[in-house]
Amino acid sequence: MESTVTIIQFIADIVVILLFIGLVILVINMIKYLKILAEKVEGISVSLVDLKPKIELSLSKVNDLSDNMSSLFNNVNDQVDKVGFVVNKFTDTANDVLDLTNNLQQKVHTPLIEGAGTISAISSGVKTFMDVWSSGKQRRIARKRDRKVEELTESIEEFNKELDEVNSQLSDLQSKD
Repeated sequence: MESTVTIIQFIADIVVILLFIGLVILVINMIKYLKILAEKVEGISVSLVDLKPKIELSLSKVNDLSDNMSSLFNNVNDQVDKVGFVVNKFTDTANDVLDLTNNLQQKVHTPLIEGAGTISAISSGVKTFMDVWSSGKQRRIARKRDRKVEELTESIEEFNKELDEVNSQLSDLQSKD
């Protein structure tokens, strides 16, 4: 039995030695892998160190771009406000012109028509007066009277033409509105 125990003891010692050798080999291999791992970590660390300024620069540029975009949008908003103000001023001016046109038409149209009627009535009265007065006069006086009536009639016709032009201009202004 002693020999079995010795053999078992011997086998156990060999197994322990083999396990120890295996453990040493495993530790040596682990050291190699850890060294490779350390080199890769160091490479990544160097890459990250190189990458950090680039990232900071990129972030700075993105921040500047964001500021520029913000100021651009603020400028666009200011310009839109200014354009709106100009459009409002233009609209107000157009409304003022329309009001002025309507007021002028209301104030001028009626007196012009009445004035034309008055001139026409005066012309008819003068013509009638001239007819009655000239019936007893000589031909020379009749010719003078006819010339005067014609002059008055021409003056009235010219006045009526001018009045018609004013009325057509007023109508044109109204139709543009």
